[in-house]
Amino acid sequence: MKAKFWILVFTLTSWSAYAQDIERVVEGGNPFQVSGGVGLTSVVYGASGIEARRDPFSYFLTGNLNLDLYGISAPLSFSYSNQNVSFQQPFNQFAMSPTYKNITGHIGFASMNFSKYTLAGHIFFGGGVEVRDLGDFEVSAMFGRLRKPVAVDTTDNLNQPSYRRLGMGVKGKWQKGADMVELIIFRSKDDENSISFAGDSVVLFPEENLVVGLSAGKKLFEKLTLKFEGATSALTRNTLDPESNQRGNLLVSSPFIDNRISTSSYNAFNTSLNYQVFTGIVGLGYERIDPGYQTHGAYFFNNDIENMTLNVSQAFWKQKVRVSTNVGLQRNNLQETELNTNERFVGSINTSVAASERITINSSYSNFQSFTNIRSNFLEVDQLTNFDNLDTLNFTQISQNATLGASFQLGSSKEIRKGISTNFSLQTTSEERGGNQVGPGSNFYNLNTSGYYSITPAKLSFTAAFNMNINDSPESDMLTWGPTLGVSKSWFENTLRGTFSSSFNATSVDGESAGSVLNFRVGTNYRLKEKHSFNLNFVSLFRNTVRESASTSFSEHTLNFAYNFSF
Repeated sequence: MKAKFWILVFTLTSWSAYAQDIERVVEGGNPFQVSGGVGLTSVVYGASGIEARRDPFSYFLTGNLNLDLYGISAPLSFSYSNQNVSFQQPFNQFAMSPTYKNITGHIGFASMNFSKYTLAGHIFFGGGVEVRDLGDFEVSAMFGRLRKPVAVDTTDNLNQPSYRRLGMGVKGKWQKGADMVELIIFRSKDDENSISFAGDSVVLFPEENLVVGLSAGKKLFEKLTLKFEGATSALTRNTLDPESNQRGNLLVSSPFIDNRISTSSYNAFNTSLNYQVFTGIVGLGYERIDPGYQTHGAYFFNNDIENMTLNVSQAFWKQKVRVSTNVGLQRNNLQETELNTNERFVGSINTSVAASERITINSSYSNFQSFTNIRSNFLEVDQLTNFDNLDTLNFTQISQNATLGASFQLGSSKEIRKGISTNFSLQTTSEERGGNQVGPGSNFYNLNTSGYYSITPAKLSFTAAFNMNINDSPESDMLTWGPTLGVSKSWFENTLRGTFSSSFNATSVDGESAGSVLNFRVGTNYRLKEKHSFNLNFVSLFRNTVRESASTSFSEHTLNFAYNFSF
């Protein structure tokens, strides 16, 4: 049986399988399970006053099927409509994650996460293992192909040639309470013979990478905790380069990587210090990533960046008032070798007040400021005195956001529930150049008020809302406002539910009407024995648009029916 199973796996060059539980095999049980579903949706559409924006009738048939053998699953899905047909099947790659007690294996196409500076979710084809709960220890390891060889094709502009890249890594972790130490070693190398080049039309060099990561956490006192996470990455950008006679750091000089003239090392780390004060926390954070930092264990990495943060959170008056604030500064061009320097300041404060059992008030404020300094390419060449190049651009963008909201529970009982809530938000944006504001800036206002009334025994509820948006910008002033009403009702132990809603929105630009929209929505849903569901919805929309003192009106109507069956 096992031989036939593995022959089947490798014959179908592509399986997609997840979470094989070896305990299920050992303990027995039903080895084969099938689950899935099928759905049918049809749409009827009509328009008056404009050309139809979709087909008058369309239908969609979708389905999915999952075959499971001892936890190895092969999902299939398909869709069919009167517009197109598609079919998806998993036979492109396979992956298995067998689990037994505290041991999990990864076979085939898999991904593992050691840390964000080392191996961070990169997919590899090979094997891995995670062993947890070894007393105070945990161990993880992986080996596999990070990239497959892709030959050079000069006739295909989308072709991305690459060498075959193999990687291996190991992580060991010790943790006892709040104290923790973690060591990671990750190494990868391109196979220089995996692809060949015809001429010098493509410049691509084989690389090698060695990363050592260290994380630690320590509870210094009863309420003070220190955390650190960092890594050093040694990267050779061309393994064909001659060896370097210069000694690098311990990582570059180690026997695990060849020290060549294109070999460089980079550092990345972050640290935080948190102190518990009464019912809150005061925290400091710092992160620095060297320019050029890279790891083959991640697809993309932000480098040349520095972050400094301060966060404070506290609760007062028996947890009824909560306040949290965050302040941060971010900058790049750490070695001042780039033409552009960007600094960004972020500050925010959030408050929550439980005034009573029925009244809750929330507010927030944030200030996002971004500063950019752009130097000319000829700054160093042309400058003769300190007064040259005074037209270097200093550009600042400022965005402020403020919100205020409150909810009121007007009454609550077993029969009646009712309440109202309102929210107001304001956003302002402005630009500064050379310390002076450029233009009047823009302001955005939003007001939303809603209420509900629910009769529990009748399973009947009513809702009402009012929305208003104001966009005050240098180009124009726009106002949009309108109410919404809705009602819903359930029958037969909530298996049948009906809804109705209507909304109206009117828009004006610079004080003149720009049009309005009125819509009606009617819907019903019925569920039969947890496996069958039927949905019927009808929407009518009436739009009136005013352009250059001319008014045009049109309407659209859509009927949607859907049936779904799951097993």
